[in-house]
Amino acid sequence: MIEIYTIGGFLEIGRNMTLVRYKNEAVIIDMGLHMPNYINFTEDEDIENIDYRQLLNAGAIPDFRVVEDLAKEVKAIIPTHAHLDHLGAIPYLANLFPNAKIIATPFSGEVLNLICKEERISLNSSIKAIKPKASFNLSENLRINFVPITHSTPQTVLVVIETPEGKIGYANDFKFDKSPVLGKKPDKRTIARFAPLKLLIMDTLYGKTLGKTPSENVARNMLKDILFDDSITKNNALIITTFSSHIARIKSICDFAARLKRKPVFLGRSFKKYLKAAADSNVYQLPQGYPVFSFSKDVKRALKNIRRNPEKYIAVVTGHQAEKKAVLSRMDEGLFNFNKGDVVIFSSSIIPGGDNKERREALENSLSQKGVRVFSDVHVSGHASREDHRLLLSLLKPKIVVPAHSDEENAKAFMSFAEEEKLAKPIIAKEGDKILV
Repeated sequence: MIEIYTIGGFLEIGRNMTLVRYKNEAVIIDMGLHMPNYINFTEDEDIENIDYRQLLNAGAIPDFRVVEDLAKEVKAIIPTHAHLDHLGAIPYLANLFPNAKIIATPFSGEVLNLICKEERISLNSSIKAIKPKASFNLSENLRINFVPITHSTPQTVLVVIETPEGKIGYANDFKFDKSPVLGKKPDKRTIARFAPLKLLIMDTLYGKTLGKTPSENVARNMLKDILFDDSITKNNALIITTFSSHIARIKSICDFAARLKRKPVFLGRSFKKYLKAAADSNVYQLPQGYPVFSFSKDVKRALKNIRRNPEKYIAVVTGHQAEKKAVLSRMDEGLFNFNKGDVVIFSSSIIPGGDNKERREALENSLSQKGVRVFSDVHVSGHASREDHRLLLSLLKPKIVVPAHSDEENAKAFMSFAEEEKLAKPIIAKEGDKILV
């Protein structure tokens, strides 16, 4: 009998954490933050030496207490990719699992190392980097397989756990991008090699959305259409805000900046972290001479220079969710003197949950009232839509599928589809459930 504990990230978006147990050995896949709750908790005041108990009370980390009695059985903690809602809780929780190795792809491992360094956290286990297309025996009964898939951050993997009684798959998050800007497209034959599965946990954030999620190349072309339109950008300050973990999007910005003979200037702490991780893991090297500023005084100095010579630069800034302490919000509050005609591009979506939508709308309205030309949602998602779901189910052939990273409405829409198409038996799990297969 294989036991699956759905600790976090099932009928909610974020705070992802799942434990898979066979006999007296277990693996945890993902250990993430609930981003709106985490941002609200950390933005209110400068908090040092954050303790997992504080984060638990704030609803910012998974409620691991459902598996507390199994802590010594956990042999590995495996984040599937570098987004904070999938690995951001590892620094705070990993040491509660004393026998667990931390195993990640090189990019995810570098991000995690940098977070721990930034937060001055020491992990009991060093982080072991494994290539995105790797398989290894964790124990006599557990074999772990990393299966490369496309998402909006590099080296995302599906995880397949093989046991003597069958295979468990975890696909959270993913899409099938046939023409990615960075990295290779998914190999359907490699994925199909792991069929059939006893159970698959699967990203259904867009469970209601018909069709296929567009390629990252679509977002690249959306950016290109704006940046190369002189009637929009000529002589104006040009500001782009995007996910700092979206290295492919950053690559596109740098590619276009070189052709426009504008220098990209990256402003914000998270850019420094993710760009260093990309360089150290040989995923992407920022071209020489493109600066990254994280300290407040350096950001101020850079913005003054951009204001004096707006046609020479592209400012790439944090703040796509209108976070209070992020660079774009501070620019709007007076850190930067916007002129009529200046351009702000939100190359991002709004993360569901909290008051993100209201804050983002308020920021866009404030910028517009200053005469700024605002371009919103210049972006494509990294999450699967209906046809991506269909393809993954047809390749992996799970007996049971469990929707994850989703609200109840999208989970139920996905379940109806999977059942009607006879692709798998769908079951809904909520946080804290136990599934036996």
